[in-house]
Amino acid sequence: AGWAAGGRLWLAVARDVTPWKRAGRLQSGVSRSSEAAHGASDVPTLLRSVQSIIGDLIPADTVVAAMYDADRGTVSFPYAVGEGAPEPHERELSQDSPLARVLRSGQPLLTRTGGPEPELVSGRPPPQPGIATGNWLGVPLLGRSGTLGALVVETAAGQDRYQQEHLENLKFASTQVAHFIERAHDQDRLKHLALHDLLTDLPNRALFHDRFAMALERATRDSERVGLLYLDVDDFKRINDSYGHEVGDALLRAFAGRLAGCVRRCDTAARMGGDEFTVVLTNLQGPSDAAVVRDKVRAIVSAPYDVAGLKLTVTVSIGLSVFPEDGQDRDALIRHADSDMYSLKAG
Repeated sequence: AGWAAGGRLWLAVARDVTPWKRAGRLQSGVSRSSEAAHGASDVPTLLRSVQSIIGDLIPADTVVAAMYDADRGTVSFPYAVGEGAPEPHERELSQDSPLARVLRSGQPLLTRTGGPEPELVSGRPPPQPGIATGNWLGVPLLGRSGTLGALVVETAAGQDRYQQEHLENLKFASTQVAHFIERAHDQDRLKHLALHDLLTDLPNRALFHDRFAMALERATRDSERVGLLYLDVDDFKRINDSYGHEVGDALLRAFAGRLAGCVRRCDTAARMGGDEFTVVLTNLQGPSDAAVVRDKVRAIVSAPYDVAGLKLTVTVSIGLSVFPEDGQDRDALIRHADSDMYSLKAG
C-alpha cells in the first residue's frame, strides 16, 4: 500500500489468503495423521487421534469408523463418537443406505443439507422428504484387496454444508487409517503363520509348548489338573504309499478338523509334525476326566473319512498323562504321554 504519484491517491492491494490457510491446515492434518498412524498401538488408539485431527479440518458432530466384511455382507462399528453414534456392534449391511453405497462401490459419498436424506449411519431414522437434517460424508478405507471399511462424519442441521474440500480432507485421513489397518492385518497374518501348522492350521509345536507351559503355571497356582493327550495316526505311511501324498495331506487336514472340534475353546489341539498331534486339557476335576475325553476323541477321529472320492478309515493310538499325578513339569508329562502312546501301539 502507498500513495500514488502526486500524493493524491492511496493505492492498496489485498490478497485472499484463504487458500493458503486452507492448504496449511491440510498439510498439518496430513502430517498429524501420518504421525498418528506410526505411533498408534492399535486401531482404536489410531482412530481417537484421527478423530481429533478430523475435527480440526471438518465440521463434525459425529465421527464413525465402520469395518466391512464383504464375504459375510456385514458391517461393524469399532469406533464411534458423537450424539447418536452407534454402540460397537455388528450387523448385516443394509441394501441402500449411504454407508452401503460407500462400502459396496468403494467411492466417496457426500449428501448435503436440503437434499434427499436417506438412512444415516448413526441409526437415526430417515427424515420426511424435503426436511433438512444435516450433512453426511463418507469415504472408503481402501486396501490392496478392496474396501476395508469407511470413515463417516455427520453434522446437524444449521451447520455449514459439506463441500468438496471436506471430502478431500477426509480422504487424506482415510488413507492413513487404511494403511495402518493393513499393516496390522499383515502383522497378525505373519504371527499366525509363525505359530500355526501350514497344512492343518492347528497350533504348531512352538505354540503348543507355550500354551502347555501357561496351563501348568495356572494349574500349579490354582491347584488344578491339566491333561495331555498324545496322538499318533496308526499306519499312516501305508495311506501315503497307497494313495499318494495329496490324499495323505487331505486326510491329515480332515483329521485335524475333527480333533479341533472335539475340545473346548480353553483347550489346545496342536500338530507336532508328521502324523503326531497333541491336546492340552485344562480345568480337569479329576484324573478320570482326561480318560473320558480320550475315549471321545478316539471315537470321533476314527470314524470313516471321505477323501478325494475314497472312503478311508484310520485307527489312532492316544497316550495320556495328567498333572500332577503323572509328572510335575512339561517334559515329564510329555514323556509319560508319549510312552503311554507307544505302549498302546505296541500292545
